[in-house]
Amino acid sequence: WRSEQQNIVQTNNLVQSGVYVIYKGEYNDDTTSKIALSDHSPFQKIFAEMYYPDSEIIEVSSAKECLDAVKYGTASCTFFNTGRAEKYLAQNEYEMLNRLSINNNTYFCIGVKKGNNVVYSLLERGLALIDKSSMTNAIYKYTDSGIEYSLSTFIRNNLSIVLGIAALIIGLICIVAIMLAISLKRIKQQKNKDLENLNITTRQKEELEKAKIELQNAVTLAEQANFAKTSFLFNMSHDIRTPMNAILGFADLAEKHQDDPEKVQDYIKKIKESGDVLLSILNNVLEMSRIEKGTIFIEEQAWSIEQFTDSMFSMFNEQMVQKGLTFEKTVNVEHNYIYCDPPKIREIFINIIANAYKFTDKGGKVSLIIDELPSDKENQAFFKITVSDTGKGMSEDFLPMLFDEFAREKNSEKNTIEGTGLGMAIVKRLVDLMNGSIEVKSKLNEGSSFIITIPAKIASKEDVTIYSKREVTEDEFKGKRILLAEDNDINAEITETILNEEGFEVERAEDGLICLNKVKEKPAHYYDIVLMDIQMPNMNGYQASEAIRNLEDKEKSTIPILAVTANAFEEDKRQAIASGMNGHISKPIVVRDLIKALANTLGKQL
Repeated sequence: WRSEQQNIVQTNNLVQSGVYVIYKGEYNDDTTSKIALSDHSPFQKIFAEMYYPDSEIIEVSSAKECLDAVKYGTASCTFFNTGRAEKYLAQNEYEMLNRLSINNNTYFCIGVKKGNNVVYSLLERGLALIDKSSMTNAIYKYTDSGIEYSLSTFIRNNLSIVLGIAALIIGLICIVAIMLAISLKRIKQQKNKDLENLNITTRQKEELEKAKIELQNAVTLAEQANFAKTSFLFNMSHDIRTPMNAILGFADLAEKHQDDPEKVQDYIKKIKESGDVLLSILNNVLEMSRIEKGTIFIEEQAWSIEQFTDSMFSMFNEQMVQKGLTFEKTVNVEHNYIYCDPPKIREIFINIIANAYKFTDKGGKVSLIIDELPSDKENQAFFKITVSDTGKGMSEDFLPMLFDEFAREKNSEKNTIEGTGLGMAIVKRLVDLMNGSIEVKSKLNEGSSFIITIPAKIASKEDVTIYSKREVTEDEFKGKRILLAEDNDINAEITETILNEEGFEVERAEDGLICLNKVKEKPAHYYDIVLMDIQMPNMNGYQASEAIRNLEDKEKSTIPILAVTANAFEEDKRQAIASGMNGHISKPIVVRDLIKALANTLGKQL
């Protein structure tokens, strides 16, 4: 609330710190009656207001004066975070003060003035890459900058060490003076000879060795970066080839059978399913760093097991037939509808089935079997999904390393098959994230079986189809006018067509500047809502939104704005809100989600 009042947007919390109450004597009910607070510390003031509203406040001008007030009895206590308290109380002048950890924490974040989106975006992305321990060390390192140590304080705190060092220095000076006096003549005689024979100094050798080590480190880092880039590209190719093959294959079939509407409709459905899979794969690959950091979470929705098996079968069956493989599916379940995370489920089994396809020769068989296991928990079931093949199999020595990143068995025959070895590592982490388990059975030249057991809450058919049951009357959005800010002609055509079919009138602006001028030129309420792309020439979506919000005409400046963009990360959504937008819709556009967002923003209840 205070940040909003001061027009500041906060990053995510970086680290947290405990809080000490610092007092003199014994801790009792009167210890917090008079609290010394620095007028430069909002943290102290906020903490006191929240937890000790009835206490008397003694305002001073610095942290040191807070401690002095407690030391000399002007105040009964003060508050410091643990890092600063440890540093100050280590000084002798405050050795009579006591500290007590209270069961509250304070959090550190970075504040950016609202509207400074470039700095905010860079901070959010950069801070996401820094681990917590490094962040904590940095915070406490710079805590020292608020404490002034004098020479007298250092000597008083370390008197015995200072005296020992002084005696040692005096002794060394005496020894050096004697040695210099004795060796002065010899040094002069050897000087010319040393200059003639000296090819390289010790210092130069050390610098040369240091430069060599730095060069070796640079080469190692470059090789690691190049390997990571190559692995990433190969992994992208490996994962997207299967759904892409299905999309292209069914598109060709739809073109050949244009006179058979039923077949074309089926092909279009399968193209859309494979397109959804392709999108989920791209999202997962781009979110690899988030998986590594543990910031990916399960997003459950109602789903059909029958739909899952059909989509997996249709995606791979054509390839299996072309290679001469038999692909079978078997479903033995009592509950067909469950709550799960469909994109992550698909990602798991695309990896496993794709591997079965790659490592099984012509004439072999791949099978997908789903069994429901009994459960003693109400409204929950366990599902065992088995993918088996009669392919090349794996050795017993390799099985313990199967789920390691970049793991591939050293076998000349297998090495001719493309792949990075990242797929199984992703599978294991996603299964763990779902509280499931995975077991692998394999023998060389006899095939492999992957058995995955996953718990899931039971859903109903109504839960799966609830969104599709929304009835929209022809005049529900009739007369509503949308200003569409979109620089890409194809995207604009798709979006306009979708909106026109729902009854909207659509006007287009080719960039953010044109969008701003149209809002200025038209009377208030001429446009009911703005759909704003982000990456546009002349003025991007963030800048255009901020400019609209700053218009003097309040009726125009408050027009609803929805971001419609391919910038789909969580920080992009926060940046859209920070720039003044009312919501965020990611591309590719899902018609249901777009209409729902428009209806909600325009005050309609779906």
